[in-house]
Amino acid sequence: MTNDTPDLESMQRRPMRHFANPREVTERSDLTHEQKAAILDAWARHCDAAATAASAGRPVQDDPGDRGEVERAAERLAELRGE
Repeated sequence: MTNDTPDLESMQRRPMRHFANPREVTERSDLTHEQKAAILDAWARHCDAAATAASAGRPVQDDPGDRGEVERAAERLAELRGE
Protein backbone atom coordinates (compact mmCIF):
# COMPACT_ATOMS: atom_id res chain seq x y z
CA MET A 1 0.00 0.00 0.00
CA THR A 2 1.12 3.51 -0.69
CA ASN A 3 0.94 6.30 1.81
CA ASP A 4 -2.12 7.63 -0.06
CA THR A 5 -4.04 4.37 0.46
CA PRO A 6 -5.75 3.92 3.82
CA ASP A 7 -4.85 0.76 5.62
CA LEU A 8 -7.37 -1.92 6.52
CA GLU A 9 -7.24 -1.05 10.21
CA SER A 10 -8.21 2.54 9.45
CA MET A 11 -11.03 1.38 7.16
CA GLN A 12 -12.39 -0.82 9.93
CA ARG A 13 -11.98 1.83 12.62
CA ARG A 14 -13.98 4.49 10.73
CA PRO A 15 -15.42 2.97 7.53
CA MET A 16 -17.71 5.95 6.90
CA ARG A 17 -14.61 8.11 6.40
CA HIS A 18 -13.33 5.85 3.62
CA PHE A 19 -16.49 4.84 1.78
CA ALA A 20 -19.41 6.92 0.50
CA ASN A 21 -21.84 4.18 1.53
CA PRO A 22 -21.76 0.53 2.67
CA ARG A 23 -22.45 -0.84 -0.82
CA GLU A 24 -19.21 0.75 -2.01
CA VAL A 25 -17.37 -1.68 0.27
CA THR A 26 -18.80 -4.62 -1.67
CA GLU A 27 -17.60 -3.14 -4.95
CA ARG A 28 -13.93 -2.81 -3.99
CA SER A 29 -11.83 -5.24 -6.00
CA ASP A 30 -8.72 -4.65 -3.89
CA LEU A 31 -10.30 -6.14 -0.73
CA THR A 32 -10.93 -9.80 0.03
CA HIS A 33 -14.37 -11.07 0.95
CA GLU A 34 -13.23 -11.42 4.56
CA GLN A 35 -11.91 -7.86 4.66
CA LYS A 36 -15.15 -6.51 3.21
CA ALA A 37 -17.17 -8.50 5.75
CA ALA A 38 -15.01 -7.17 8.60
CA ILE A 39 -15.46 -3.57 7.41
CA LEU A 40 -19.24 -3.99 7.14
CA ASP A 41 -19.34 -5.61 10.58
CA ALA A 42 -17.44 -2.64 12.01
CA TRP A 43 -19.81 -0.27 10.23
CA ALA A 44 -22.82 -2.06 11.78
CA ARG A 45 -21.25 -1.69 15.23
CA HIS A 46 -20.82 2.04 14.59
CA CYS A 47 -24.51 2.26 13.68
CA ASP A 48 -25.45 0.50 16.92
CA ALA A 49 -23.20 2.74 18.99
CA ALA A 50 -24.58 5.87 17.31
CA ALA A 51 -28.16 4.75 17.99
CA THR A 52 -27.32 4.12 21.63
CA ALA A 53 -25.62 7.51 21.96
CA ALA A 54 -28.51 9.32 20.29
CA SER A 55 -31.09 7.65 22.52
CA ALA A 56 -29.06 8.72 25.55
CA GLY A 57 -28.93 12.29 24.30
CA ARG A 58 -25.19 12.20 23.57
CA PRO A 59 -23.76 13.70 20.38
CA VAL A 60 -22.88 11.32 17.56
CA GLN A 61 -19.49 11.79 15.97
CA ASP A 62 -19.08 10.56 12.36
CA ASP A 63 -22.70 9.58 11.80
CA PRO A 64 -22.52 6.09 10.29
CA GLY A 65 -25.92 6.35 8.64
CA ASP A 66 -28.63 3.73 8.38
CA ARG A 67 -27.95 0.24 9.75
CA GLY A 68 -30.38 -1.15 7.20
CA GLU A 69 -28.10 0.04 4.43
CA VAL A 70 -25.21 -1.81 6.06
CA GLU A 71 -27.31 -4.97 6.35
CA ARG A 72 -28.31 -4.75 2.67
CA ALA A 73 -24.63 -4.40 1.70
CA ALA A 74 -23.76 -7.45 3.83
CA GLU A 75 -26.54 -9.41 2.10
CA ARG A 76 -25.17 -8.29 -1.26
CA LEU A 77 -21.70 -9.43 -0.25
CA ALA A 78 -23.10 -12.86 0.68
CA GLU A 79 -24.89 -13.06 -2.67
CA LEU A 80 -21.68 -12.23 -4.53
CA ARG A 81 -19.97 -15.10 -2.76
CA GLY A 82 -22.90 -17.44 -3.32
CA GLU A 83 -23.78 -17.89 0.34
